[in-house]
Amino acid sequence: MSGKKLTMVILVVFIAIASYYFKLSNSFLKLNGEGSIDAGYFPRIISVTFIILCIISLFQTIKAKDYKVDLGNIHLVLISIGLTVVYFLLWSNFGFFYPLTFVFMLSLFMLFKPRPIFSKGIFTLSILSLSMTIFIYFVFEKVMSVQF
Repeated sequence: MSGKKLTMVILVVFIAIASYYFKLSNSFLKLNGEGSIDAGYFPRIISVTFIILCIISLFQTIKAKDYKVDLGNIHLVLISIGLTVVYFLLWSNFGFFYPLTFVFMLSLFMLFKPRPIFSKGIFTLSILSLSMTIFIYFVFEKVMSVQF
């Protein structure tokens, strides 16, 4: 695939996302008073800066030579994106953050494991997923008091 075309498409998508983000920041609560800093001030600065940087990168991409992009593991990327979408959909509809996080991390570990999936390493991956989920629980629930 052409790297130049791919870069240009991604930059246009980023500009569209930043424009939407800018539009959302204008809908935040406005404070009374001229020139006061409200809740949307910083998001507007971020989105405008991001749009300007994307436009600069677009011009640089247009001037650059074309190159080829190897998409050898695109199936792994697409499966990861699909698993992430399913994870967020299940979490937002049913809750159960910690069990879903455990299953999500275990499935990603199994997906990216270079050896066959169901070997004796599945126990190690389960322990790793469980320990990371417990770590997330303690950091967010106990230390920062964030409820999921």
